Amino acid sequence: MKVLLRSHWNSKMKKHITLALLVLGSTLSFAQQDSLNTQLMGHLSYNPNLNDVWGYADTATGNEYALVGVRNGFSVVNVTNPANPVEEFFIPGASSTWRDIKTWDHYAYVMHDFSNSMSGNNGLLIVDLDSIDNPFYKFMYPSATLNGVEDSATRSHNLWVDENGVLYIFGADVGFGGALMYDVATDPMNPVFLGLYNSSYLHDGYARGDTLWGAALQNGLVVSDVSNKAQPQFLSQFNTPSVFAHNCWLSDDGNTLFTTDEVSAGYVAAYDVSDLSNVSETDRFRVQPNNNTIPHNAHVHGDFLVTSYYTYGLQVMDITVPDWLIEVAFYDTSPLSGDGYDGAWGAYPYLPSGVNLITDIQEGLFVLNTNYVHAARNYGVVKDSLTGVLLPAAKVYLKQDNDSVQLDPFNADFRRHKIGSFSDSIFVTATGYRSLALPFEYVSGPGVDTIELKMLPIDFSVNEENPLGLQMSPNPASNFVTLRSEATFKDANIQLMDMTGRVIAEKSWLSGAKEVRLDLDVPSGVYLVRVNEGANSWTERLVVK
Repeated sequence: MKVLLRSHWNSKMKKHITLALLVLGSTLSFAQQDSLNTQLMGHLSYNPNLNDVWGYADTATGNEYALVGVRNGFSVVNVTNPANPVEEFFIPGASSTWRDIKTWDHYAYVMHDFSNSMSGNNGLLIVDLDSIDNPFYKFMYPSATLNGVEDSATRSHNLWVDENGVLYIFGADVGFGGALMYDVATDPMNPVFLGLYNSSYLHDGYARGDTLWGAALQNGLVVSDVSNKAQPQFLSQFNTPSVFAHNCWLSDDGNTLFTTDEVSAGYVAAYDVSDLSNVSETDRFRVQPNNNTIPHNAHVHGDFLVTSYYTYGLQVMDITVPDWLIEVAFYDTSPLSGDGYDGAWGAYPYLPSGVNLITDIQEGLFVLNTNYVHAARNYGVVKDSLTGVLLPAAKVYLKQDNDSVQLDPFNADFRRHKIGSFSDSIFVTATGYRSLALPFEYVSGPGVDTIELKMLPIDFSVNEENPLGLQMSPNPASNFVTLRSEATFKDANIQLMDMTGRVIAEKSWLSGAKEVRLDLDVPSGVYLVRVNEGANSWTERLVVK
């Protein structure tokens, strides 16, 4: 909800940002802009200020367009050449801080909230984008029936069109301002009223299938069954971290819902919604260092969440692990910082070319190229290599980041991540155990790599446990080692392990054999050889030269 305009420019100016402006017609070139995995491709300035943005791709021509909400109307910009965005046409409308756009087929649906002028409200603007050169459009007031009384919407806060061609109008001046639902698939220029969710005000929302997810501000997230749109049924309700649910978007698999709290130092949060009777928060994120920046609108784009984050600009997270959200890209569009309602209002990441569209309230339309890089997530745990007992008192150190890792005092575990792939060295020490020095690899991709750091007790020796009467020679060894036993036992299994307990090689020892040779194709170092025979096992250190 937009309630403040830009003020106190000097006091909020980012001192670490330098803007080099080169005016070429209506375009602007930015230098030394804060960014990660994102590059500026094109820019178009506007006067007056902007609000939301959507996109449209003409499948017949291959052209791509930004559909831009302006304070005084609706702008369509050709971004087929991202370096040279060109406005194709502009439709004037009532002056308003808020204007939202969604599409169905080759039609754009545009609606504004409270008008800032005495001219009144425009209602719903429908634009046929099939002919950019001479577009057909009309304004209308969508009719609705509430308790048997006919009414119409002259304004609304937000729109959504689902995959079935149902237009949802949120926060309109009908009833409590819930969700008006219309069929636009049958006759896109003439929406047909289907029903109304009227249990509470909805600021924004998202619908898929027969489920409506409504962002109800202080009333949290409200979930409804809209299979019968004339009679929506309550399914669930839950609060967001800052109790100001502004926007929501569902993951592609339908198991995770992402929300934004549009307040100072608000969070982008993730919820497991696979069971609506037991919704649980999985993780929450806000940009660091925390300077009270406000998140606005989040959009799921495959494995990533793309958010317009006001004075922070474009923000992208890897969401493949919903309980471990990681920022992997950003682009700061604004020279301002802090908790003002300034900067990046809208984002659109779905054009076929892959470019990102961002509308910055004051700075205009940005066309960005984002490199969607997966994060590398490592989960580590330290334990005794023989007993499996957790060792929370162990000291862990990662060399490249000069990072002394603090283990969880109960679980003896830790989590570390990188953007992309990365090599490090890890050192582990614990009282009474042999130290470990190992490579520590961050491998980019979905999921989490689990690393068990197994510590061998200093006083462990063969004399303490050798029920099989085994002998191993030579030790130190070079190319092979031979295991011998005079005992008679059933089939056994031999494992060669590194000092973390990771199995490098295995071989069977058949029943009746007195000895077996284990070839060594490993680097020099200290290893463990373990023989498992039924309930018996034997482990010994092996030095490879």
